[in-house]
Amino acid sequence: MLGTQDGYKPLLITDLDHKPKSSVREKRSTDEPCNPVTSCCKRSWNVSIATLGLHSGFRPHSLRIGYCFGTCQGMTEFGSNHTALKNWMINNGNNDEIQLCCVPSRLTSVNILRYVNGNEHLSIIPSIKVVSCGCR
Repeated sequence: MLGTQDGYKPLLITDLDHKPKSSVREKRSTDEPCNPVTSCCKRSWNVSIATLGLHSGFRPHSLRIGYCFGTCQGMTEFGSNHTALKNWMINNGNNDEIQLCCVPSRLTSVNILRYVNGNEHLSIIPSIKVVSCGCR
C-alpha cells in the first residue's frame, strides 16, 4: 500500500475495476419504481422558470419537481382511514363517483435564487417537489 512509509497514512484507498469504456451512456432515471400492486409512481417533470412568466434573474433556470401518475386499483394497505373507507365504498358499489387517486404522498421544498439589483435573495418554495407518490 502506498503512503504507509515513514509514518504517513493514506487518505484514500480505492479499488479500480477496469472495464472497457462504452460509447453510450445510460440515462439516469428520476422516476421511482411503480408500486407493483397499484402502478402509482413518480415521474420526472422539469418546469422552466420562463414558462412561469418569471424573468431570467432566477437560478436555477428550471425546477425538477416531478409528478404522480398511475392507477390505484387492487390496494390492500391504506395510509389513512379515509383511503380505506373510499376503497370500501368502491368495492361495495355504493358510489360510482368515488375513486382512489395517485397523488404526492410526500413533498419537499425547493430553493431558488433571485438576483435583484445585483444582490442575491434566497427564496424557498414550500411543498412543490414530489418525493414519493401514493394512493389516496
